[in-house]
Amino acid sequence: MRVPVDGDDEVSQLAMTFNTMARNLETIDQSRSSFMGNIAHELRTPMTSIKGFIDGMLDGTIPEDMSQHYLTLVSKEVGRLTRLIQNMLDISKLESGEYRVNAQSYDIWDSVTSVAFSAQERIDNHHIEVQGLEPKRTSVYADPDLVYQVVYNILDNAIKFTPDGGWIRFGVQKSGGFVTVSIRNSGQGIPKDVLPFVFERFYKADRSRGLNARGSGLGLHI
Repeated sequence: MRVPVDGDDEVSQLAMTFNTMARNLETIDQSRSSFMGNIAHELRTPMTSIKGFIDGMLDGTIPEDMSQHYLTLVSKEVGRLTRLIQNMLDISKLESGEYRVNAQSYDIWDSVTSVAFSAQERIDNHHIEVQGLEPKRTSVYADPDLVYQVVYNILDNAIKFTPDGGWIRFGVQKSGGFVTVSIRNSGQGIPKDVLPFVFERFYKADRSRGLNARGSGLGLHI
């Protein structure tokens, strides 16, 4: 709905303000619809896989001697669902302001090494060489849980797009009262033309570039 604007008096200014509000509400509504559609898609994909595997075991399509293999796949899909739901809950808390930051002084390198160790199995499975995890005591004032989540999501992304036999390098640098933690990899990298969008919800790079095959598009947004 729009109201006509004619002139430059107070009524016209009010009409312009109303029209701006109407456009903003339309944008919010479109974003909400897009968000719900993406959520439905991301939930449906692992659920379809889980149902297919379980149905196959129940009706005998999947042989008994293969059941362990497919149960492992089901477990991985359940883990994927769990991470997706947790990501959505985190986004909701952060965007609504419900999340209470618990900042404290601690060694940020503890978060980095903990995340790296938690991903060790995935790293080993892809024969990725990890560099730069030597002890680097670096005190910061921050929320350890939030920092862990950020480092986890970035490392998760790095592992997904590092080729088998590649490398991931960790680093930390102090400058001007700030600390920068870096995670680099031997993957093909993110094209410059999509860099401005990688932190948007559900954003994924173009499929033709091979960067869209995995993930929900929520990790970097968080």
